Amino acid sequence: MRACLLVVGVVFGLAVHASEEEALADGNAERWKAFSEGVIERLKFEREQSVRVELIRSFAEEDYGESAQYLIGLLGNRNTPAVVRTVIADVLGGYQSEEARAAVKEAIGDRLEQNVYLLRAFVAHGDQEARKQLLYLAAEGKTPRAQGLAIEGLRMLREPEKLSTGYWEALIKWAEDPETFHGIRIEATKSLRDWNDYHAVATLMGLLDDPLLRDTAREGLTKLTGERHWNSAYLWKQWWEGKENNYTPEPISDEAYAELSAELIQEAKENDDMEFFGIRITGRNLLFILDNSGSMYLDDRFLQLKDELTGMISSLGESYSFGLLLFPEQSVPGRDFGEATDRYKEKAQEFVGRIQPEGETPLGEAIDHAFSRIVPREKVDTIYLLSDGRPSDTSPEFLINELAGFWEEYQVTVHTIFLGDDDVGRAVMEDIADIMRGRFIHIP
Repeated sequence: MRACLLVVGVVFGLAVHASEEEALADGNAERWKAFSEGVIERLKFEREQSVRVELIRSFAEEDYGESAQYLIGLLGNRNTPAVVRTVIADVLGGYQSEEARAAVKEAIGDRLEQNVYLLRAFVAHGDQEARKQLLYLAAEGKTPRAQGLAIEGLRMLREPEKLSTGYWEALIKWAEDPETFHGIRIEATKSLRDWNDYHAVATLMGLLDDPLLRDTAREGLTKLTGERHWNSAYLWKQWWEGKENNYTPEPISDEAYAELSAELIQEAKENDDMEFFGIRITGRNLLFILDNSGSMYLDDRFLQLKDELTGMISSLGESYSFGLLLFPEQSVPGRDFGEATDRYKEKAQEFVGRIQPEGETPLGEAIDHAFSRIVPREKVDTIYLLSDGRPSDTSPEFLINELAGFWEEYQVTVHTIFLGDDDVGRAVMEDIADIMRGRFIHIP
């Protein structure tokens, strides 16, 4: 009798659970119907990029299977702009419901690197089953972007103790190799701050003189040691003397690191000679894309540009390479890009002295030229973009979308400087810095 009651109880419990799931599914279906009727039609016909982005962001509150399936379908549509795909990935990555997460997992299957946007969402979920796949992708990925995302994903799982010594050794190899794609080097160096091991500290010490990685290296050293040397490579090296073979890291908490780094940044007050319009020079292979339109005569903006360029070029050491691209299109020296030798810098300074503003503001043409001819050939990792007006040859929406695609392909940081008071031009430059992970400076 008791056995019969137990069976009946189990069956009843399963039935209740099933009915609850059915009720939830019905509720989600009704909710999706009510939400989608207006939003999907607007997405089909809306041409304003900023409006489409806001519509996609509204999906963040619709955390269930139907919503996730629709967004996954948009990711698979080649006509969906890159900037919209990026927001979709962020929304999918923020979903917590089992149905939504299962939809992402099913869509990505065993093809992790075929859609970097889906991969980004998958990584954000912190799925513990992903570790083996991400480890494989980090080592064997066919594209630098996929490899970089895999390394980032493993870091986001926040379980460094479960990663093998072989993995950490691979990170060291990628970080130290100047021929490795810059995005992979940056992600590898970021990850080393989580390895509580002497070799992590030793590697980061060796990267303090690397123009591309020095900031990331000293951030990692501060996290692993709690020391206050910050931007001073000299003080770090002085501290390291005598510890080369017997140092045990004493990492500080994330909260303590955030507090200490904010304090040290305030103390430093950006006291670094290598700056361009107040933005610290970071990276190794630098491209300066500069507005040379007629409006640069206003308020002697072109003279200010010349002064900044002259000082910046003089400060660059031979470990850097750089090029100057002016729009309307001119580049120096001789449509080239080279190491910052004394001879090359002399030619660049001569070119700067001859700058005379003219014409309009074909920013779209300059961006296309940079990313089609210079960035991939010269392995550019950082761009400094300066302008005083809105693009004259393309719409802001098209330009931002194009740059979002370039970020996914090349991961080049773009810092922007805007001179003047054109509200549209300022907004464009601010958006570019945001989408390309750079800093924005406005000089009225």
